[in-house]
Amino acid sequence: MDHPIACCSGDHGKIRSCLPIHFVEFGENGIWFDDQRFCKPFITDTVLNEIFGADFVGAARSQFLIPNKFSGYDLLT
Repeated sequence: MDHPIACCSGDHGKIRSCLPIHFVEFGENGIWFDDQRFCKPFITDTVLNEIFGADFVGAARSQFLIPNKFSGYDLLT
C-alpha cells in the first residue's frame, strides 16, 4: 500500500489534507464565491427523504433543521 503522503484520494482509508483556499482566490480565478453553496450543507426534502425515509423525516426536520430562503434547510446551531 502507498504511503498516505502519496495518496490523493480516500480510497486507502486515509485522506491527505489540502491547503486551505481564501475566498478572494475564487474571484481571482473568475469564480463567483457563494457562501451558501460552498460552505453550508445541501439539505432538501429530497435528501431528507432518501436518508431518513417517510417515517423519520418529520422528526429529523423538526429537531435538527431550520428552513432557509433557498427552499432547503440549514442545521440548527
